[in-house]
Amino acid sequence: MVGGCSPLSYSSSSTFIATTTLSSPTSLFPRSFLIQCPLNLRKPAPLRCLSSLTMESPKPILDFEKFDDGFVQKLVYDALVWSSLHGLVVGDKNLSEIRNPGENDFFKVFGPAFKRNARWSVNTRVPDLGDENTPVKEVDSYYNFWYAFKSWREFPEEEEHDLEEADSREEKRWMERENARKTQKARKEEYARIRTLVDNAYKKDPRIVKRKEEEKAKKQAKKDEKVMAKKKLEEEAAAAIEEEKRRKEEEAKLAAEAAQQQKKKQGEGEEASKLCDKMENKEGLKLANVLKNGNNDETETAAMV
Repeated sequence: MVGGCSPLSYSSSSTFIATTTLSSPTSLFPRSFLIQCPLNLRKPAPLRCLSSLTMESPKPILDFEKFDDGFVQKLVYDALVWSSLHGLVVGDKNLSEIRNPGENDFFKVFGPAFKRNARWSVNTRVPDLGDENTPVKEVDSYYNFWYAFKSWREFPEEEEHDLEEADSREEKRWMERENARKTQKARKEEYARIRTLVDNAYKKDPRIVKRKEEEKAKKQAKKDEKVMAKKKLEEEAAAAIEEEKRRKEEEAKLAAEAAQQQKKKQGEGEEASKLCDKMENKEGLKLANVLKNGNNDETETAAMV
């Protein structure tokens, strides 16, 4: 598995650094990388071998060339075994820097990241991230799983104090509290790291983004529909008011015309009445003359007799 190692570098912080080259690089480990390990001799060999992998080499303080290749390779091998057992995750912190990955980039980047963390799941039935064709219901179930993620991972490297070295019961209890405090801190940081990974994935998941856009469009459509319905009601109300105004104006106009016609008829009636009165006066005068003339004729006839 290990192709070769460079001389070790040693610092006063009890840390050694080895550069190694893998004969069969994987997606987790590049071909050439650095191993930085705390030299805690109180822990079993695999547990004292590795604290982190990094692509940046710190400046060496002292080179150790006295170690043979076999020893170094064994040390590096133990470190790799330890990393595989204790969940060394490379690059997850950089996922938050991805701004707007495409659909293919999203699944290529976040898929392996979730798989690397899935090893710590208490529930062994870890769902798959899927692809762009995965139903949204399954996508929701996937993120519900990760937001409720329970990890069985332990942090033995955080147990700084060896209880067997305690000189008294009080010191042993103090060591236990300190170890528990640091382990709890590491556990909180671990959950925060996973939560950050899940949050970043959820924000950038093209399926979630698509659904949010669709929901936003539907919400906007409903809003526009309400606005249009309100506008229609306002227009109908304005039209009804205008129609009522027109109807009243028409009724007033008809009433005015009817009153004018009535007045005209009344005037014509008065004129007719006056004319009748005149006619009656003329007929009466004529009748009076007739009667008068008739009386005169009778008088003359009587006188002749």
